Order: sequence, then C-alpha cells, then structure tokens
Amino acid sequence: MISKDKFSAIFLNRKWFLLLALLVFIPLLFLNIRSDHDWGDDFAQYLAQAENIAQGKPMAATGYIYNPEYPSLGPKAYPPGFPLMIAPMVAKYGNQVTPYNYYISIILILTALFSVLLLHKKAGWPAAILLSALIYYNPYTLKLKAEIMADIPFALFFGIFLWLASENCKKKAMQWILAGIVAGLAITIKSIGIVLPVALIVYSLQQTFIQVSQKRSFKSIWINIKNQMIAAIISLAIYFGFNLAFMRGSGGTGYLNTYGAGKITEAIATNIYTYSEAIRTFF
Repeated sequence: MISKDKFSAIFLNRKWFLLLALLVFIPLLFLNIRSDHDWGDDFAQYLAQAENIAQGKPMAATGYIYNPEYPSLGPKAYPPGFPLMIAPMVAKYGNQVTPYNYYISIILILTALFSVLLLHKKAGWPAAILLSALIYYNPYTLKLKAEIMADIPFALFFGIFLWLASENCKKKAMQWILAGIVAGLAITIKSIGIVLPVALIVYSLQQTFIQVSQKRSFKSIWINIKNQMIAAIISLAIYFGFNLAFMRGSGGTGYLNTYGAGKITEAIATNIYTYSEAIRTFF
C-alpha cells in the first residue's frame, strides 16, 4: 500500500500536473480550425515576407505601398521573427490556411503550459490549470488562433522569458543567457518586445541604487546585476543582428516608425482605447 506522504508527493509532482495540463489543452489543436481567413492585411504582409525569405528575396520587398501620412495603417515591413517561423510552411503549403491554424494551435498549447508554470507559484497547480483554461478557451482566444498573426508566437516567447526570469532569484549564468536569447527573439517577432531588455536594465539600475545607498562595494553590486545586464545585451544584439540581416532598406521595424514627438499623445489615446476594447471583448 502507498503511504499517504508518498501519494501526496506523487500527486504534487510537477511532471504529473504538466501532463494533466497538456491533456486539458490538447483539444485546442482541433478547435476553430478553418480553411479561410478573415478580411484584413496583416496576415497577407506576413505571408508575403515569409515567401520572400523562402525564395531568397529581400524580405521587405512585398510591393506594399507605404503611406507616410498614415503610418498606423501598417509599417513598411513587420519584424522578421514571425515570417522566419512560417517561411518553411509558406514554401510547402503556400496560401493554404489550415496548416497555419494547426501550427498556431500548437504554439498556443505551449503558451498555455508556460502560463500554468507561471501561475502555479502564486495559485497552486489546480488553480493555475483552471485559470489558464479560462484564458485559452475564451472565444476571443479561439478566434485569434485562427489568424496567421504574430501575437500568439510572441506570447509564447514572452511567457518563456517571464518563466526563466522568475524561476529562481539565484539563477545560473546560463539561465540568464537563455533569457536574453528568448527576449531577443521576442523582439524580432513583435517590436513591443523591446520592453524586456528595457525592464532588465531598469531593474539593474534599481538594484544598483539600492545597493549604493547601502554602501555596498562595486564588486558586490556588479555580481548582483551582471547576469541581468548580460541578458539585456544579448537580447539587443539579437535584435540589431536580425534588423541588419533582414530589415535593410525597409525604413523601420514594426510600428516603431509611427512614433514621433508630436504624436505621443495621439498614440497613448489610441492605445488606451484599443486595449480597453480588447479587454472588454475578452471578458
């Protein structure tokens, strides 16, 4: 007979809960799989950029006529991360929508598993699985996963970064190197990923200020912040490396070129409205 303590140890084992979470989210692979795509333009630009990569052409040469008077309509070219992810599929399946649906569904399942890993620290395993299920089985999410868009792949890399950065306060250098690589790849998928290295730098500055006020030695301060700074440098190096390799001649990456000193107020107002509507729709 299995003792109570041994049964509890088995039941609370992370591997078993992750297996349970996988079983909970596997149905996502089959929900809302479509053979068509809703009307829009973002997905077409991603496919065109991926096709250029597959054919060895300049990624940004899609034929899109950029309107500098209305930059928020769409950038000259999206960051190269997502087009690189789907380039092999474009080479094999072309514009068939269904294979991309399955691909995004697999990425969504992985994202859900990392959500469980993040939430279990605060809420425990059962609540983490339940809360994640409420997020990923939401009709809003199921609709989004049927689109050939970079949002869900970005969410996966963002989640992996958060998991690596929060796994342990005394992390090994390799863990931070991986966090820097993941952050750099996140920026190449969506330019808003730049907040990740910025957050690492701000956190390091905060820790430096605290330790200087405590009159710690420079060596002690550097030991405490060096891993975060290395991760930030790696992520920025990946970002600039991808830009140099794929974005030459595109005149900007993502929507970063829409911002200017005279447009900050407009951008803030537009984002507040857009995201408040997204949150309202989700709930």
